[in-house]
Amino acid sequence: SAADGQAWSEFGASVATSLGSILVGAPSLDVSGRVDQGASYVFARSGNSWVQQGKLVAFDGVAQSRFGGAVSMHANLALASGYMFERTGSSWGLRQKLSGARSANALQNNEALVADVWSAHQRGRVEVYAASSPGSFALVETLKLGNGGASRDLFGTDVDVEGDVAVVGASRDSLIASYEQGSVTVMRRVAGQWQ
Repeated sequence: SAADGQAWSEFGASVATSLGSILVGAPSLDVSGRVDQGASYVFARSGNSWVQQGKLVAFDGVAQSRFGGAVSMHANLALASGYMFERTGSSWGLRQKLSGARSANALQNNEALVADVWSAHQRGRVEVYAASSPGSFALVETLKLGNGGASRDLFGTDVDVEGDVAVVGASRDSLIASYEQGSVTVMRRVAGQWQ
């Protein structure tokens, strides 16, 4: 549990793990009087126990932003609601704000996928960021449903990536015979582009 845990903070709403560390989101945590600003916590293994190593918050957080609703980790990088943090020794610091989107994100090596289901009348999109120089990520591509999507599809409800395969959920995508049934799109990277 968090050292400064609160009632109704939704601690555990999102979780990720990498290299013996755990990242836990608490999107309804009140921060400095700002209701539901949210935070994420990093825990590291110490013997048979887990010890809180850091608390991650958005430097520009506001009430109701629900930071920490989406988290992912890879090696010494943590991605929480579009904000990239990096571990140096046992300390965590902000590396870069990639996006203000907060619906879902995924992280691997030098690549981050950040989803925003609220864009374009809730059609949704997934932004792909790649390491462009030491300490910096740049937007290189934006993914959308193959047909361009429709309002309320929520493309990017959840997202994951491994190697050259990305999986993106659209929880309200309407198929031919089923209204808002939802769908999952599997995308492959070919010649450097996601298809």
